[in-house]
Amino acid sequence: MLDPQDEQIPSLRGDLALFQRDWDQAEAEYRKVPNAGGHIDCIGLALISDISGKTKAALKYWREAAANARTSGNRPWEKQIHAYLANFNYREGNFREALAEVDQAERSCQTPPWWYLVDAESQLQRALVYTAMGDRPQGEKYFSLASEALSKEDKETRAWQRLVSLYRGQMEWAMGNSGQGIELLRRFLSMIPFQNWGFWDLSARRSDCLYMIASAHARMGDLQSAIGELEEIPTLTAGRMWNPQTLARSYLLAGQLYQKAGQRDKALEKYRLFVDLWKDCDPPLRPLVEEARREIAKLEKQG
Repeated sequence: MLDPQDEQIPSLRGDLALFQRDWDQAEAEYRKVPNAGGHIDCIGLALISDISGKTKAALKYWREAAANARTSGNRPWEKQIHAYLANFNYREGNFREALAEVDQAERSCQTPPWWYLVDAESQLQRALVYTAMGDRPQGEKYFSLASEALSKEDKETRAWQRLVSLYRGQMEWAMGNSGQGIELLRRFLSMIPFQNWGFWDLSARRSDCLYMIASAHARMGDLQSAIGELEEIPTLTAGRMWNPQTLARSYLLAGQLYQKAGQRDKALEKYRLFVDLWKDCDPPLRPLVEEARREIAKLEKQG
């Protein structure tokens, strides 16, 4: 039974509020976490900031979390945080910074902790970033290195072989190969739990996969399939945590697709959820919010 005086109780309460989409309560709980390790509260605040479209604040908290983990000698956590920062920078289009974070993750800790990706994911992250940069030969080189490392049939790597489907699916999606991307990402999703409480395990990638599958369906003109994928994202808990902004972006894309499909009320619902979540977002993201507000005004006039 948990001790009510345990210093990690606020962190657990913060996680629960985060999963329940009670952002203010989650932030309040994370701010109560004693700064013993120095990284737990920063991670929670980074997630809250990113969900709300406050990318600059999220990056600040992630960097503080990495520095505090290093200072306290918690090298496995430092390694994980740098891997997360690599994904963060990839998402933002900061490809050189993403590669630098992958390098830092490798330097942080030689032996990954049990909850963390095997070292082969560093090669897969490089493969994805180089592919997005348009350097497909480098992308294929690192993908091959990782695939070879993960081909060993032993207990350590077996579970992580699923990463091959995940990253190849992301690479195909990034290159605009929608059909192949959908097939590979669906294969990955079929091999992971639907829900899990861990931020760092494979199930945390679910929302990212669903969003990519949805956008691929939308590119091919299959609006209903795309909407079906997007509707699953708000039902997730830790499955949204690898890329916290996916929740808001799923609302926006769903609003656009419902509007295109002539479903006014559903479009309004999704646009309003998006605007409410990102109402205080960073300036570079505000054009998306203003555009959603314009679409809301148009749809309201139609009523």
